[in-house]
Amino acid sequence: MKLTRRQLIGGAGVAVAGAATAAAASHGLAVNLDGRRNVVLIMIDTLRADHVGSYGASLMHTPNIDALAASGTQFDRVFPEAMPTVPARRSLLTGRRTFPFRDWEPWAGLGSTPGWEPIAPGTPTLVSELSRHGYATACVTDNPFLGFARAFRPLRRSFDRFVSIAGQVPRGPLPEEVSVAEARRLIPRNRWDELRHIEDMRRYLAANGGLGADIDESQTATGRVFATAQWLARRMLDQRPFLLMVDGFDPHEPWAAPAHYMDLYREPGDDNLPPMGDIGYTPVGDLTASELRRVKMAYRGTLTMVDNQVGKLLDTLAYLGLDSNTVVMLVSDHGFHLGERDWIGKSAWRLTPELTHVPMIVRDPEGRGAGVRSDWFANLHDVPATLTALAGARPSTAYEGADLSPVLDGALPAQRRDFTYGGYSNHSFVRDDRWAMVTNNIRSGQMLFDLEADPAEMTDVSRRHPDVVEALYERMTDAIGGDPPYYEAEQIDADPREIPRDW
Repeated sequence: MKLTRRQLIGGAGVAVAGAATAAAASHGLAVNLDGRRNVVLIMIDTLRADHVGSYGASLMHTPNIDALAASGTQFDRVFPEAMPTVPARRSLLTGRRTFPFRDWEPWAGLGSTPGWEPIAPGTPTLVSELSRHGYATACVTDNPFLGFARAFRPLRRSFDRFVSIAGQVPRGPLPEEVSVAEARRLIPRNRWDELRHIEDMRRYLAANGGLGADIDESQTATGRVFATAQWLARRMLDQRPFLLMVDGFDPHEPWAAPAHYMDLYREPGDDNLPPMGDIGYTPVGDLTASELRRVKMAYRGTLTMVDNQVGKLLDTLAYLGLDSNTVVMLVSDHGFHLGERDWIGKSAWRLTPELTHVPMIVRDPEGRGAGVRSDWFANLHDVPATLTALAGARPSTAYEGADLSPVLDGALPAQRRDFTYGGYSNHSFVRDDRWAMVTNNIRSGQMLFDLEADPAEMTDVSRRHPDVVEALYERMTDAIGGDPPYYEAEQIDADPREIPRDW
C-alpha cells in the first residue's frame, strides 16, 4: 500500500505501514466487491492557484496539496466559468454551464448577485447520478450557503448523509470571552467606527477556536469540517462504493488560524503585528502598509492550515486502506486579490488570474497520470463527467462538461476546447492561448492582455487591438447564443424570490 510522506516522517513509517495494512485487511478494502472506485471530492473555497506550491508558489507552505499533485494529474489552466461561490458550485455539481446568468432574479437567502440561484429539485447532479449507480453519498461543509440556505435543502437531502458545520457566519449573543479591544486589533482602522464589524469579529473568533496563539485548530470551522470528513470516511466502510464531498470555506475571509501558521509569512518588522481578521473588499489605498502585510499573512497562514487538514484527510484514507480504490479530486471556485490591481478581495471587474485562476488536481488510485501536468482548458462543469468516468460508471447525458479522464492516459478529452470563457455578476472574460479579455456586459469598459508579451497581464492593450477584442467577444457570444445579460440596479435589488414550500 502506498504511504503518504507524512506517515513516513520521524521513523514511524514501519509501524504506520503495519497499522494501515491491518486496517485494510480487517475491512477487506483492497478493492470494493464490485470493482468500482470510491470518490473523494475536496472543494477549497477562495484558493488562488499561484498560492499552491505545485503551481509555482515557492514561498508557500502547501506540502500536502503539492504531494497530491505529484501523485496525480494537475490541470494548469482552470478558469471557472461561473463565479463566485454559489454559481461555481452549481457548475461543479450539475456538470452544466451556469454562465451566462440568463433569466436570473434574486432568491431569498442567496444574496443579490447575478447567477446566485439554487439547484432545482430533480436536476441531475453528480450526487444523484452516483446514487443511481448504487453509491453511498455524503457531504460535510461549513459553506454558509450550501450548508444552511433553505434554497439548497433539496441538494442536502439528495445525499445519504449531509453534515453542516456552523462557524463561518456565527450569530447569537456577543461572547464575553472576546473583548472589543481584541476584535478591533484584527480589523483595519477605517472600519473601527462601524460597530457591526467588531461584533461580527467577536462572534467569529469565539466560534473558531479562540485568539492568536491560543486558537485551537481542532475548533476552527476548517478543523471541524475535516475531522468530520475523516469520521465519515470511517462510517462509509461497507460493501458499497461511496462519494464523499468535503466543501471547506477557508481560506475565505474572515481568517482565524493558530499563530504558528501565520508566523510562516511574517515580514521583517512584523513580529508584534497580529494577522488581519477581516477586511471587507477595498482599494489598497484604504489600508496602511502594515495592514496590507497583515492581510497577506492572514490569507496565507489560513491556507497552510487548510493544507494541513487536507493532509490529515489523505492520511486517514491511506490508513484505512482506501488509497488503492479511491479517486481524489481537489478544486477551488475562485481566488482573491491580495493587493494586486490596487484591490483587496473579489471584484467582478478584475477578472484577472489572482481571482480567476484556480487549481484542479486529480489522483487516480492506480497511479495513472501521476506527475502529469495538462494545459487543456479544464473547468468546474467537467467535474461530474470526469469523476463518474473515473469511478467506473457511464457519465450522464445531462452533463455538458468534458470527461477529463483521457488526460490521465496522455490523450485529450473528446470535446474540443481551444479557448475558455466565463463570468461574474455583470462581467465576462474570454481567454485563449494568446489573449485574455475582460468586459462588462454592456461593453462600456473592457481590458485586453497579450499573454505572449505580457504573461502577468499588467498592460491593457484593448485600444491597440480592437479587432482582437471583437473577435474574442464574438467567440464567446457564438458559444453562449448571444450577448450575456446585464442586470440593472433595480433588478439586483428587487424583492427576492421566495423558496417554494415544497423545497
